Amino acid sequence: SLTGNPFAESSTGQNEIGFYTGIKHQIKKKHIFSAYADFFQFQWLRFRMYQPNSGWDALVRYQYVLNKKTNFTFQYRTEEKPRTSSQEDITYLIDIIKKQQMMMSMQHQASDNWKFQTRIQFTQVNNPQIQKGIALAQDVSYKHQSITIHYRYCIFDISDFDARQYIVERDVWSSASLPVLNGQGSRSYLLLQYKYNRALSFWIRYTHTFLKNVDEIGSGLEATMGNTRNEIKFQVMVNF
Repeated sequence: SLTGNPFAESSTGQNEIGFYTGIKHQIKKKHIFSAYADFFQFQWLRFRMYQPNSGWDALVRYQYVLNKKTNFTFQYRTEEKPRTSSQEDITYLIDIIKKQQMMMSMQHQASDNWKFQTRIQFTQVNNPQIQKGIALAQDVSYKHQSITIHYRYCIFDISDFDARQYIVERDVWSSASLPVLNGQGSRSYLLLQYKYNRALSFWIRYTHTFLKNVDEIGSGLEATMGNTRNEIKFQVMVNF
């Protein structure tokens, strides 16, 4: 299909050959194991690659359900892929990029109203220098009748963009937020949802970002002078 959107390593799937396999197994509802392996090969040139190339990606995930209110998750992912060297004095040299990622999280439903989640994730990249990145996030959720509140505070320390971190954030209805965490700093947000009745709902979201040792956040038209950025979103939904 000329307009197909296949499951692939690249965004288009053009000139790509690959093999993917995955497994999931559950033992007595308390132990959940899942894993996958993905092998891919490109038979022609592509972005940041000046020759045919191949690579692989694998992930292992284990979830332990302590009880109905508490569960733990452990995840390890590793990948290896070639990339044209970024060294200025060398042309057409290929570096093998090796990336390892680890994630641990705990989720606890303290009561009908309160829910807590702690998450830590770490990345190490050989490109060919070793770069590291770590992020720690604490989530608190509160729900009472028609009011729902979500709060997160996250700190991070990233030595290079290749070791950047991603953690999905809650946002207003029908909107997604997946910010790039790079450098040293912190990021927090507060999301308030109020359902007045079946026809009328409100959302308001405040986000604060702090970066250490920078004079500007973002680039182009989205650049903000200084090392802090504040964002506010407000949304109203009316159902007819």
